[in-house]
Amino acid sequence: MKPVSFVTGGTGFIGQYLVKRLIAEGHEVRILARTPEKAHALFNGSAKIIEGDILDAGALERGTSGAHYIFHLAARVGDYGPVKEFSRINVTGTERLLDAAEQAGNVRLIYVSTNAVVGVKRKNITTEETPYADTGGPYGITKGRAERAILGRHGNNGFQAVVVRPPLVYGPGSPNWILRPLGLMKNGKMILVNGGNGRCWHLYVENLIDALMLAAKSDKAPGEIFIVSDGEDTSWKRYFSLLAESAGLPPAQKNLSTRLANVLAWSMYLLNKLTGMKPKLTPLGVGILTSEKGVSIDKARRVLGYSPGVNLEEGMRRVGNWLRDEGLV
Repeated sequence: MKPVSFVTGGTGFIGQYLVKRLIAEGHEVRILARTPEKAHALFNGSAKIIEGDILDAGALERGTSGAHYIFHLAARVGDYGPVKEFSRINVTGTERLLDAAEQAGNVRLIYVSTNAVVGVKRKNITTEETPYADTGGPYGITKGRAERAILGRHGNNGFQAVVVRPPLVYGPGSPNWILRPLGLMKNGKMILVNGGNGRCWHLYVENLIDALMLAAKSDKAPGEIFIVSDGEDTSWKRYFSLLAESAGLPPAQKNLSTRLANVLAWSMYLLNKLTGMKPKLTPLGVGILTSEKGVSIDKARRVLGYSPGVNLEEGMRRVGNWLRDEGLV
């Protein structure tokens, strides 16, 4: 009998890679989709599409009934905005999914969280034991609340919970960490903060999918949190330089000091509050680009047997090939 997997967020950047891997490994896949047409176009009938969103209790019940695995990727993502708006999807939506999962029983939920749950204003190496913090913006705050809700249900009616925390996830198709900075580079608007010396912890998308599959299969995973990354301590300057190289563009030369970047970010934040204008730079964004925080993947290596197979140079080489294949450079 085929294992049955229910995926929320299956039409997003990471979700598309996950669904394709699940299908390749013989899973019967169900996808929660607000726009079924997009899902059908992406997967061409190879997955069952369940129309609805993360707040639709009926759709969640249909998705979880009889499922062996739930991969929860659906989320509101961003670096600014009211916590209440993020909470509606990231917390309330997760709680509704948990209700459906607990009712279904005997199912393992793998939650794609974020290392932002411990904040960005840290100078040490963070582990799974690092306390939650509220400096990760509305996204990090609400993902942390969702983590606690998920782990709080672990063990109820055979429900198993696993939390996987990635840093930035990049690869072919990434809107935030490939296409957006690439657009700035093409227009000569890419600006480094503090010389690009902040620590950039990254994860190639296929490495993340490897980790999610291990979290689904390992007998040691239930009830646990796992931090995953490519295992490389990289600077933002190197990350953006390799991206530029992959696209055949010159590296970014413009720079803002941390102090000036913060002044601009807070000014834009206040302008957003007054006018609703979307800020081009946010205080959280500056915090991310200047962060001294590190991450440890020792637990994922030890418990799951996780080993990142694609390093940054190879990942960017693949990105470059994709950009050329798609006619984007």
